[in-house]
Amino acid sequence: SAGRADEAMALINKAIGLVPEFAGALQVKANLLQNAGDLGGALELFDKAAAADFDNPTYAYQAAKLVNFQGNRGDAMARLKRSTEQEPGHIAASNDFAWYLAEEEQDLELALELATRVTERQRDANTIDTLGWVQYKLGSIDEAVASFKSALELQPDSASIRYRLGLALAKAGSSEQARAELEQAINGSAFPELS
Repeated sequence: SAGRADEAMALINKAIGLVPEFAGALQVKANLLQNAGDLGGALELFDKAAAADFDNPTYAYQAAKLVNFQGNRGDAMARLKRSTEQEPGHIAASNDFAWYLAEEEQDLELALELATRVTERQRDANTIDTLGWVQYKLGSIDEAVASFKSALELQPDSASIRYRLGLALAKAGSSEQARAELEQAINGSAFPELS
């Protein structure tokens, strides 16, 4: 936290030397390697931490996020699927897996089940947005509009959520409202869907 990564790495290496299967230390070292740009080394350690502490799905989730960051969506989805099967209550893994399934338009019923369960456990802009995106992909446009509006109430400055609301409104036949939301999204802060 103090920005002294070299000292942290030395201490973590010492801890791992004493207890090679100490999952928490492996995770910290993986984070340090990831921050230093050694993504392959970080992934190896996240996987090792996950194997050392199978009951804690956080390590496998971090590995899945890293794999997705590297551009391997298929491997990330496989890892997230295993994480959600291992720990169905892991909110972040379930939410991300539901999102990826919707993006790839695969097993949308499972995506809906995951997104619904997640929003019941943690109702925030991110999880409601995922639910809305799954509903949109399923063709449940009225439900998607309602979900995006709810997500936007919680995070009104999100151009991404506003953009998806605009798409859903357009599909619902509300052209003027859709145009207003899309223009506001485009004229707001930069967001991934704009590129």
